[in-house]
Amino acid sequence: MHRLLGWLKFPSNAATARPAGALPPERLRRRVAGNPDANWFDQSGRQSVDDYRRALGRIGRRFEDFERVLDFGCGCGRVLRWLNDLPATTSVHGCDIDPEATEWLRSELPQFAILSNEPLPGLDYPSTHFDLVLCHSVFTHLDETYQDAWLQELSRVTADDAILLISFMGEHVFARRMQKEANRGADPKLLRARRDKHGLLFLPDEDVGLPDFYQSAYHATWYIFQHWSRYFDVLAHVERGALNYQDLLLLKRPRRTKQSD
Repeated sequence: MHRLLGWLKFPSNAATARPAGALPPERLRRRVAGNPDANWFDQSGRQSVDDYRRALGRIGRRFEDFERVLDFGCGCGRVLRWLNDLPATTSVHGCDIDPEATEWLRSELPQFAILSNEPLPGLDYPSTHFDLVLCHSVFTHLDETYQDAWLQELSRVTADDAILLISFMGEHVFARRMQKEANRGADPKLLRARRDKHGLLFLPDEDVGLPDFYQSAYHATWYIFQHWSRYFDVLAHVERGALNYQDLLLLKRPRRTKQSD
């Protein structure tokens, strides 16, 4: 479950595969995107897959190189629908806290392995199971306690040298939020000082109807490199690399030591 924000500028080399299955119903699309527009939902999924392909290309990798792929926070399949052209040797999985969305996916897209999960770990997967994890706009809505819990769990379920592509709300999104706060009469300088000092600013979400723990998290880049490196190696940071809006991280799961095996 996540609110999906983005400014779509479809590139000429966007993924050409046909999406799998029908579009999810309006209520599920609205829950993911904040609006029910079917075309936007459909085409944003295509662009996200293309964003991921370009990011993987930075490290000389392709989707086809991976055996087990997890869409963490898959919602009702905005991205999954566009992964239908991967080789039969690639096993594609999705998980989400929204049981209605995961039930719909299991019914409509049975070629993908879909699980429901609780708001906090763990995931019902074996350790070292995945070699690629995709995650759009999940850590953008969790506080530090939840983030650390899920980073640790993703570390558990990923194999040595696994790649993770995770979006976060960087400077571009933060500047837009600060403008809105200024329009409401708040002092954006104080909010910026809080984010810059602590590296993470957690504010009430602008949408209603989501769980209380699911708000808006804005990250300073230094915090990502310093704090998230406790769990993963940071390979690259792509500004506005996710739907031309959120920033995109390329992470690698470090090799385990004998003590951690």
